[in-house]
Amino acid sequence: MARIVKVALAQVYNGWPGHPEAGEAGPIHEFHRRQLDPYIEKAAALQADIVCFCENAMNYGARAPEVSARYYEDVTDGLSFQWASRHARAHGMYIIMPLTGLHRGELAVTAVVVGRKG
Repeated sequence: MARIVKVALAQVYNGWPGHPEAGEAGPIHEFHRRQLDPYIEKAAALQADIVCFCENAMNYGARAPEVSARYYEDVTDGLSFQWASRHARAHGMYIIMPLTGLHRGELAVTAVVVGRKG
């Protein structure tokens, strides 16, 4: 069955208030998750089927001297994926979230697609 799909594209200011060399992913990702929350709520209010964030939306400001869980979260089960999953489930929308992180122990530059059911 054909239907119109609403896509919300969110281009956000990627400022990171910490020191430019601050690197641990946890505080940076938490800052960006709080920064992106209103965009998901706005997309949901507009009844978007899909919300797609700009490249580097979650990782801007991360400076990692090594590939480890200290600096990169798991792209399929880390806090950012869990955050997107909760929003997708709560609003019944797909979320496309660029995320650089660990996948099977290797560094990966990804676009994580989270389904309506999270």
